[in-house]
Amino acid sequence: MSKKTSGSWLNTFLKSRRQGLSSLTTKFYNDYLHRASAVIGLHITSHDIGHFLDSLSCVNGGKPSYYRVLKVFYNWLYSPKSGYGLRVQDNPILLVESPKVEKKILPSLTPHDAGKMGEYLDGGGIHSVSRV
Repeated sequence: MSKKTSGSWLNTFLKSRRQGLSSLTTKFYNDYLHRASAVIGLHITSHDIGHFLDSLSCVNGGKPSYYRVLKVFYNWLYSPKSGYGLRVQDNPILLVESPKVEKKILPSLTPHDAGKMGEYLDGGGIHSVSRV
């Protein structure tokens, strides 16, 4: 698969996005798909996509972003809307599990911190806070 062919698919895909799509969303798709060009093509397997995602060393949220963009692209490519006549059931993204986003656990207030905050508020430290 030549880069020119995958490039023309990407251009067709980006042009197919609905009107009114923000320029930032289009740039997001374009940037991520170009960086994922190694897994754009007709002979790409779900294993190839999974291996690509596993090889990324992104901060939390990066891998799910790649996955989302690849999913939108492949769902379009294997749909009748693309005009390529590909069978939906052959879509490799269907067998790729979505990467999980780690949930950050925010630190909680200690009883001491809560008491200090209460004193601060009672002392008029924040004037814009309304009390119920």
